[in-house]
Amino acid sequence: MKAATFLLSVAPLALFAAPALAAPNGQTESATPQGSETEELSQDQDIIVTGLRASLQSAQRIKQTSDSIVDALVAQDIGKLPDNQAAEALARLPGVQVTRFDDEATGVLVRGLPDVTSTYNGREIFTAQNRNVALQDFPAQALAGIEVYKSGTADLIEPGLAGLINVRSRRPLDFKGLFVGGGFRGTYNDQSKKYDPTGNILISDRWTTPIGEIGFLANVTYAQQQYRNAVRYNDQSVQKVSSLSPVTPASAGNQFYYPYSVGLYSSGGRRYRPSGNMALQWKPSDKFEVYFDGIYQGYRGRQATDWFAADLRGIDSVRGAPVISNVVLMPGRTDQAASLTKSGGVAPTAYRSTGADYTNTYQRVRGDLAYRQGGAVDRSCLYQFRIWRA
Repeated sequence: MKAATFLLSVAPLALFAAPALAAPNGQTESATPQGSETEELSQDQDIIVTGLRASLQSAQRIKQTSDSIVDALVAQDIGKLPDNQAAEALARLPGVQVTRFDDEATGVLVRGLPDVTSTYNGREIFTAQNRNVALQDFPAQALAGIEVYKSGTADLIEPGLAGLINVRSRRPLDFKGLFVGGGFRGTYNDQSKKYDPTGNILISDRWTTPIGEIGFLANVTYAQQQYRNAVRYNDQSVQKVSSLSPVTPASAGNQFYYPYSVGLYSSGGRRYRPSGNMALQWKPSDKFEVYFDGIYQGYRGRQATDWFAADLRGIDSVRGAPVISNVVLMPGRTDQAASLTKSGGVAPTAYRSTGADYTNTYQRVRGDLAYRQGGAVDRSCLYQFRIWRA
C-alpha cells in the first residue's frame, strides 16, 4: 500500500486582530537611535522556543527528571504528533515495536513483550475485549503527549511485564486564554483508489473569577481509512511436470518445472473513528484544584477478505490428472515454464469472509489535587463503560 498525505494545520488560529496602540497624547512615535534600540531589545525581550524544538526539549526533560526508565513523545502544538494515531506514533520510540494488520498499527510491544498496561492521564483504561486499551483508537491530534515507562515506581499504577504506556490529553489551564486550534489531513490509498479525511478541532478558554481560575476545553476528532491489500502468490513447492499429465504443444517437452499451486488474496474494508474529549478545571488557589475529565471513543469497521487457490498438480478421483496446455517456456530455457493453462485435476477453491465491528467507550473522572511540599496528592473517582458489538 502506498499513501499520499496532504496536511493542513491551524494551531493556533487567530480569531481576532488587536487594534494598533496609539502614541500617548496623540503624538507620533519619534525616531530612536539604532544603538539604543538594539540595547533595549536585548534587555527587555525574551526568546520563547516553540514548535518542534520545544517538543523535543519537553520530551527530554521528562526523561531526565523521571525516577524510572521512560521515553516520551510530546506535541507542543495542537495536532503535531506524528502519524494519525497513538500506536503508530509510539513506533518512533526506541525499544517500542508495533504489529501491523490491514494498513495500521494494531498492537504495541515494549522491548519485545506484549504485556503492557495502558493508562489515560494516569488512570487505567480498558476495552471491551481485554483490560488493555486499543491504542490505535487514540487519535494523535487530540493528545498532548505519550509516555512509555519501561520500569515501575510506587506512584504509578502497577505496570505490566513489559511496562506501562500513559496517554496524556490537554487541559484548559494549560493555555493562557482563548485558544482555537486543529488540523486536517487527507490520505490517498493507491490500491483502494480512495481518499480519506482525518481532522480535529479544539476549543479552550479560561476565566479569572472571584472564586478562582475556571477553564473549559472540548476537542472533537474524526479519522477514516479505506484500505485494500491484494497479492498474487505462487506455492514455494516447484516440481517437474508429472508424467501423468498430457502436455501441449509437444515441443515444450516434459522436463520443465512450475509451482504446485497459485492463488490470489485480497483484504479490504473501511474503518472510521469518531472521538471527543472534554475537561473542566477549577483552581481556587495555588494549593488546591478540582477537575473533571471525560472521553468518548468510537470505532466502526466493515471488512471483507477474499481468497482463491488453484491446484496445478493434484489428481482428482473423478476429473483425473491435470491437463497442461499452451505451455510457453522461458527464453533460452527448457526447464522453466513462463506460462501455461491447466484444466482437469483438483478443482480450484475459494472463500470470502466478512465482518463488522462497533465499539463505544466512555470514561468520566472527577478528582481533586492538593499541592503540598514535595509533590501533590490526587484523589479521584473513575467511571467507565464500553459497548461492543460484532
